[in-house]
Amino acid sequence: MENETQNTTSVPMDTNPAPMMPDESKKSSTSGIVGTVIIIALIILGGLYFWGKRINNQKEATALMNQEQVASQEAAVIQAVSAQDDTASLEAELQATQTSGLGAELQ
Repeated sequence: MENETQNTTSVPMDTNPAPMMPDESKKSSTSGIVGTVIIIALIILGGLYFWGKRINNQKEATALMNQEQVASQEAAVIQAVSAQDDTASLEAELQATQTSGLGAELQ
C-alpha cells in the first residue's frame, strides 16, 4: 500500500503544459480585437475625410456660380446704356456703373 501512495504523489504537477494554452489564446484574441478596432477606426476617418472634401468642393462650386451670376448681372447693367450723349445722361450712367470690383480679378 505504501508503494501505491508513493506512485501517485511522485508525479510532478508543474510539467503539465495545459495551463499555458489559455493564456496564449487570450493574447491572440485580444490582439485580433485591437487590430479590428484600429482598421474600423481608419475606415471611418477616411470616410469622414472624403466626405469633408466633397462638401468643401460643393461650397466652392456654389461660390463660383454666385460670382458668375453677379458678374453677368453687372455686365447686363453695363450693356444697358442709353444712346443719348448729353452730359446729364452720361453722368447718370457713370453714377449707376459699379466700379468697386473692377480690379478684383487682377488681384
